[in-house]
Amino acid sequence: MQARHAARFVELGKRFDAVPLNTVLTPESVTSEAGIAAGRNTVAQYRALLAERQALLTSTFAESQKFFNTRSPTEADKRDALAAMERGMGATIGLYADLDTVQSAVTQAISDILNWAASQRGKLGAKDGQLVYANAKQQSELQALLTRLGATEAKQEDVLKRAAISQQKAQQSIRESNEKLQQMFK
Repeated sequence: MQARHAARFVELGKRFDAVPLNTVLTPESVTSEAGIAAGRNTVAQYRALLAERQALLTSTFAESQKFFNTRSPTEADKRDALAAMERGMGATIGLYADLDTVQSAVTQAISDILNWAASQRGKLGAKDGQLVYANAKQQSELQALLTRLGATEAKQEDVLKRAAISQQKAQQSIRESNEKLQQMFK
């Protein structure tokens, strides 16, 4: 069961990696209607994966709880297994909530830039891979949006680092739990 759940998260992670969120904001893409539409589509795909991850997390915990409730040989084993799962679940849910918050904020910051770019159509250009601004106000508006995006991405990196550490600890805990389960079901 744990291997199946892990495989589902790995597969979802690959789908996250396949969404080219980092290519949405290029001078060429923010100065064309097609580029802005493609960027909005990419953001929508990423947001759909965020929702899918939340649903997968919920179903994973529900399946695990059902397994322990129905397969534990004794009430004491069931209590121990469920207590261990609940401890891990709290930390995991908190971490994924933080990750969802920062990743949603990144997609919102990108959407805000795309919306701004759409409002600037005809006034903003691209030449030789660089944006061509109509005036200093336009440049400062975009710079403020990009600064907000950068700060949000920095927060995301912090959460991703915590997630990597947490994942290592969780893998160790899963190995220990598997050993206990094997002992219980012998």
